[in-house]
Amino acid sequence: MNNRTLNGIKFVLMGAIIVLAIALVAVLTITRTPWGVERVRGYAVGWLKSQVHGTVKVGRITSGSLLGGAVVHDLSIVDESGRPFLAVDSARASYNWRSFLNGRIVLGSLDLYNPKVVIEQLPGMSKWNYEYIFADTTNPNAPSLRRLIEIYRVRAFNGSAIVRMPLEFKG
Repeated sequence: MNNRTLNGIKFVLMGAIIVLAIALVAVLTITRTPWGVERVRGYAVGWLKSQVHGTVKVGRITSGSLLGGAVVHDLSIVDESGRPFLAVDSARASYNWRSFLNGRIVLGSLDLYNPKVVIEQLPGMSKWNYEYIFADTTNPNAPSLRRLIEIYRVRAFNGSAIVRMPLEFKG
């Protein structure tokens, strides 16, 4: 091989190393810095808001590295009429980030701290509140962007759940 070919190979290798280094810095910046975590929070909250008919609030997200898990602080979902559905002081989730690349949301574990869940079917309503909150209003002929969420282990600490439904007495 002549010097021109060797120089060309060196140039290509150096370029590949520089691209890999930039990609590594970008991944570390997004997954391990408060700025990157805030960018991911904005994206995740935007996606969740697009799935919910009501109000979604997320205080903040903390993580040592978003590649393996995160803690969501002050999460709440309220339906369109202002009635609470879910409130959680914090939720710790672990996951394998590669599942997100496949378009799946798979949580290996989910620990909920001080969760409060209200499931209700009010008098005169034909559906439960969660059916209204998570109703699919997309065109049935359009390609679906909704994702299946899989959670393998859920633990709740100091939680409460309220189930309300109308009772009919026949006498």
